Amino acid sequence: MKVQDCVNLNPTRIRAGATILQAAEVLSTSQASDLMVVDDDNNFVGVLSEGDLIRAALPRFEEVLAQGEGLSAARAIFEEKGSNLASKPIAPHVIKNPITVAPGDDVLVAATTR
Repeated sequence: MKVQDCVNLNPTRIRAGATILQAAEVLSTSQASDLMVVDDDNNFVGVLSEGDLIRAALPRFEEVLAQGEGLSAARAIFEEKGSNLASKPIAPHVIKNPITVAPGDDVLVAATTR
C-alpha cells in the first residue's frame, strides 16, 4: 500500500497568522490532531499539532513544586497558562521543517521515517 492510498487529500488548515485560541477551536471542531499551516497564498508553511498546544500550556515540574499543592496546582497553572496563551500567535509552535514522505512511498516507509 502506498501513502497516496491512505492520505487525507483535504487536510485541516489554518493560516500562519492565527492565534492559539483559533487553532484550538479548529482542532476541536475538526477532530484533527494536526493542522497544516498555510500562508495567505495557501502555500504550506508547516505543521501544528494538538500536542504542541498542550505542551505549551503544561506547567513545568518546577512550577508545580513551587506551588506545593500537587495536582490542583498543576491544573490551576495549566488553566492560567492556557488563558494567557489564547491570544498569542501560533508561529512559535509551528514545525517549519516537518518530516515528509512522497505519495508513491510505501506506507511502511512512512511509518518508520524519522
